[in-house]
Amino acid sequence: MLNRFTVKQRMYLIIVAILALFLVMTYFAIQNGTKTRDMGIQKTGEVMLSDQKAKLQVASHTIAVAIGHAIESITDKEQQIELIRKMIDDVRFEEDSSGYYFVYEGTVNVALPPNKKLQGNDLAELKDKNGVFLVRELFDNAKKGGGFVSYIWPKPNAGDVPKLSYSEMIPGTNMWIGTGVYLDNIDAYQASMSSEITSQVKKSIFVMLSTAGLIFAGIITLCLIIVIGIVKALGSMINSFQDIAEGEGDLTKRIEIKSRDEIAELAKWFNIFLEKLQRIIGTIAQNTAAVDSESQNLSVIAASLEKNAGQTSDLSENVASSAEEMSVNMNNVAAAMEQSTTNTSMVASAAEEMTATINEIAQNAGKAHTISETAVTQAEKTSVRMAELGASAEAISKVTETITEISEQTNLLALNATIEAARAGEAGKGFAVVANEIKELAKQTAMATLDIKKQIDDVQSTTGTTVAEIKEISAVINSVNEIVANISTSVAEQSAATAEIANNINQAAQGLSEVNENVSQVSVVAGSITKDISMVNSAAEDISTSSSQVNTSSSDLMRMAEELKKVVNTFKI
Repeated sequence: MLNRFTVKQRMYLIIVAILALFLVMTYFAIQNGTKTRDMGIQKTGEVMLSDQKAKLQVASHTIAVAIGHAIESITDKEQQIELIRKMIDDVRFEEDSSGYYFVYEGTVNVALPPNKKLQGNDLAELKDKNGVFLVRELFDNAKKGGGFVSYIWPKPNAGDVPKLSYSEMIPGTNMWIGTGVYLDNIDAYQASMSSEITSQVKKSIFVMLSTAGLIFAGIITLCLIIVIGIVKALGSMINSFQDIAEGEGDLTKRIEIKSRDEIAELAKWFNIFLEKLQRIIGTIAQNTAAVDSESQNLSVIAASLEKNAGQTSDLSENVASSAEEMSVNMNNVAAAMEQSTTNTSMVASAAEEMTATINEIAQNAGKAHTISETAVTQAEKTSVRMAELGASAEAISKVTETITEISEQTNLLALNATIEAARAGEAGKGFAVVANEIKELAKQTAMATLDIKKQIDDVQSTTGTTVAEIKEISAVINSVNEIVANISTSVAEQSAATAEIANNINQAAQGLSEVNENVSQVSVVAGSITKDISMVNSAAEDISTSSSQVNTSSSDLMRMAEELKKVVNTFKI
């Protein structure tokens, strides 16, 4: 449930709980103070009542014994009554002198100092406002050995007040004596005591609440300081995570560490992670630049190769045209040889034309040989470039493996932080949030690494394809070079043969058979030249096709390098 709340909100919940605890403590302090006061007053009243009962019992028993001894030698009842009245008439107790003794014989009053008019009267029907026949009950208790009676009785200047009386028999007589106290003295004392206790309780509660309030205020202030510190530190870390996660990718930023707690340790490890990631992304950026440069060089080489292949094709067409022309001339020579006896001058002219044609073929064959050598050199350079490109791609692949290892270590670190947060309970919820953020960052890094690795695999695949195609081009160019070499050899032989024909034109009559042989050889060689030129033209077309494929591969390589640069540029290093 608390997972829906932020760390700040959880700390506020703790503060609210502390305030609620303070209020509950205040309530119970007031309640306990009030209950203690009431219990103290109640117990005091009970003790005072018990004390009053003991006082009444002791006082009544003492005066009863004293009266009994005083009248035991007097036989005249009137004298006994007179002595009894004299003994108790002036006796008063209590601070307000409301305490006195009274004597009855049965229910007939014998002595009543406050109201002597009632002496000698039967007061059996005397009762209080609640219907308590107090004389009867006191007489009954006296006969039982002594007892108490509670009733309501008027008190001078105070009105009806609860009163407690005790009675017991006077030894050796049929009379009993009693006395009583007004209980409003207890109520007054309880009221005074209640006022004093209430005042003291209020002071104690005020001091306690003030002290507790200061302590709780200090605790709440400390909690707020802790909340602000934790939220600020977590906010800084979350901003860094968010900057990287949302694509800003500023890897130059570092979290400022101002404390030595768990959050500071987490910030320290995050800074170390950023430093490693910055170095890795920097290395990828450098290798990406190298890939981009090599792909551009490959594109230039492919364009040059395609251009040279076109020139080779054009020259091959020229050689083919010359060969066809030479073949036509050889036919003309053959026809002329049939008329050699009558047309020697025509043979000489044809021989000169053939010599010029062969020289042109020799020149074109030389150019074709030079272009083939250039193509071989360009193919070797291209192979070297593609090897360097493969090495760069392999280096980038190693870097991505390092990134993957770091991502796995980061996941392990996030797992450890989650376990430690779970052990810390509620106090560790914030670290769990940060741990989840680190885990998400590690996932994004791993995804980006997989993307980079996929691009690099494509680069390596394209590089491998390009290397294979360049090897095929190199093989074709070598074949072309061999063909051109054969053409050069044939042309050299033809040139020698033509020179011999020119030297022997003046001896045409004697060497017609030799001329016929040479013409046959020239025809065969012309056919061979035509066939070789066709092969050269086909090879030139293959070179052009392969060059186009190399150009396409270099374009794909440049595009992938651009995509790789975009991925790297999402981070600021």
